[in-house]
Amino acid sequence: MVKGLVNRWRAAAGLAAAAGMLISGVAMAGVAQAEPASGVSGAPVITDLSCRQGLGAYTCRVRFTSSTAATVIWAVDEQPNVVGPSLIVVTCPRGSGEFHSVMVVVQNSFGEDVDFESFGC
Repeated sequence: MVKGLVNRWRAAAGLAAAAGMLISGVAMAGVAQAEPASGVSGAPVITDLSCRQGLGAYTCRVRFTSSTAATVIWAVDEQPNVVGPSLIVVTCPRGSGEFHSVMVVVQNSFGEDVDFESFGC
C-alpha cells in the first residue's frame, strides 16, 4: 500500500515538473526543493513531522536533512495533495468526528524517507 502511494506521488510530481510548475526551486504541486546539507551523503532523513490543530484545520510541517536537493511530496487520506513545500493545511472542523491521515515522502537522488501522522477533529 505504501509503495503504491509513493508511486502515485512520484507520478504526480513528474507531471507537475513536466507542466513547468517548478518556479525558483519550489513547485506549485506540493513538491519543494530543499537546500542540501553539507558534509553528508545519502538518502534524506525526516527529523520531525508534526501536526498542530488551530482554527478548524491542522497544519502539518516536516523537517528533514538531505545531502542533495530533495523533493517533498504530501498526501492526505491516501490522495496526493497539491500544497506548499514543507507544510500542509488540512481542514478539520472541531467536533466533526472526521479522522485524517497525512503521509509525507522526502526523496533525493540517493533514496527516500517516509513518515505518517494521523489525527481526529
